[in-house]
Amino acid sequence: MDIGVLTRAFQTIVQRHESLRTVFDSVDGEARQIVLSDVEVQIPVVDLADIPEPEREKQALRLASEEGKKPFDLTQGPLLRAVLVRLGPKQHLLILVMHHIVTDGWSIAVLFRELTRCYEAFSRGEEVNLPPLPLQYAEYAQLQREYMSGEVLGKQIDYWKGKLAGAQTILDLPTDRPRPTGHSWHGAIEELTFDGSVLAELKALAKNEGGTLFMVALAAFQALLRRYTMQESILVGTPIAARNELEIENLIGLFVNTLVFRADFSEDLSFRDLVRQVRAFALEAYVHQDLPFEKLVEELVPQRLVDTSPLFQVLFTFQNMPKQVFEIPGLAMEELGFDTGIAKLDLAVEVFETDKFIWQFEYNTDLFDQLTMQRMLDHFRNLVSAVIKNPDQPLPRYP
Repeated sequence: MDIGVLTRAFQTIVQRHESLRTVFDSVDGEARQIVLSDVEVQIPVVDLADIPEPEREKQALRLASEEGKKPFDLTQGPLLRAVLVRLGPKQHLLILVMHHIVTDGWSIAVLFRELTRCYEAFSRGEEVNLPPLPLQYAEYAQLQREYMSGEVLGKQIDYWKGKLAGAQTILDLPTDRPRPTGHSWHGAIEELTFDGSVLAELKALAKNEGGTLFMVALAAFQALLRRYTMQESILVGTPIAARNELEIENLIGLFVNTLVFRADFSEDLSFRDLVRQVRAFALEAYVHQDLPFEKLVEELVPQRLVDTSPLFQVLFTFQNMPKQVFEIPGLAMEELGFDTGIAKLDLAVEVFETDKFIWQFEYNTDLFDQLTMQRMLDHFRNLVSAVIKNPDQPLPRYP
């Protein structure tokens, strides 16, 4: 691993994407983005090669967790940090921390694709040949602002106001402790894996209803929340990539938007009915996906509560971006999963499809105990097993 080449590769990408050189300051009481002409990238190296081998990786992951919890100053760039941990002469861990205001999940794949190309070229003593970017993030933001105004903005706001009218905006999940008055962001993750046969059954159910695996998975999750809260309407947030134009496909920046999905329940609603409801809601929501979530909050929740996220407190993320494998000749690379110890919401569920169906429940440890969360996952497993056997039963009758 050549630290000089890695630093130069990062520097090239930061120079290429304005979003990675953007800071945010208050001008006359309003937030303004300021694109810096130049940002120096430094990658400090932490050497753990001298400590006993069994301890190295544990210590490296502890460092990663600490690095992720350090705050950024939005007025000072860059809003990304890289640290290289040396585990041995030929083994390193690269920790990359990025503020969400300048990036999203899609962007991270773009960044690593370009990073590998730069590293490969520079290590051979060549210049890198990346295709020019059709536009920068600030130009996209300006175009979006011009488009999302006047009549278009009014129609989108009216649509969402109508869709969410009368729904409870606080999800009354039973917690182990009362909600604290401020956020500590303490969290943990519990994981649930369904085998390939369950995945195949869920896909078959989706296909029969003309829907997608996302729709069936979200319906199952909303059915679980209904059984826990017995609320007549349940709101769940779900992120959408919001990259509908070719020009922004290879741009690093925050494009992701959050849609609010509503499900309405009655005593005789079956799981199949719920899947159909989610499908119909999703197809309409995608047509109205351009309204920034922040605008919707401004309209619907003018009085914000400090200790509760607005409109929804539970997030459902369906990861359907293909997992990219990045390779650099002469280096072997793998991604290391670890628990950050952070929760941004009461509960956030992330779903991945491999040959199995993996569900990660990230939960707020100020509210929920580990045993409670493990029990919730057991309940969810029972529920999913029951709905694929008979999707036409009313929801209250499923075990």
